[in-house]
Amino acid sequence: MKTYIFAFIVSAAISFALTPWIIRLARRWGVFDTPSQIKVHKTPIPRLGGAAVFLSFWLTLLTVFIFQNQIGDYLRSNAPALQTLFFGSIVIFALGVYDDIKGSGALLKLSVQVTVALYVCSMGFQINEI
Repeated sequence: MKTYIFAFIVSAAISFALTPWIIRLARRWGVFDTPSQIKVHKTPIPRLGGAAVFLSFWLTLLTVFIFQNQIGDYLRSNAPALQTLFFGSIVIFALGVYDDIKGSGALLKLSVQVTVALYVCSMGFQINEI
């Protein structure tokens, strides 16, 4: 249980530290979500927030991987699962960045997400508990 609490704290701290940096980067690059009739916000909002989530997830996993614990032991003993998770997350992250910068339709996003999910599941990766 201590590992999960540690991972949560590390992830939250990394996200907290990275988010302002990502916001500044999005503003510098001019990557904004502009208001419209169907959106709630009234002013442009910086995009690329998924970058902070992606980086905090992988930096946290790397931190957990380094120390002796059940999660790190599992990852060290099951390299194919780690590679599958990494590959799948890279594809989803790239799709998110592409969508934030260029925009993509719902069909493309759904197709890529389902394909990645099927690939990850076919490689034996599963979530049994949350």
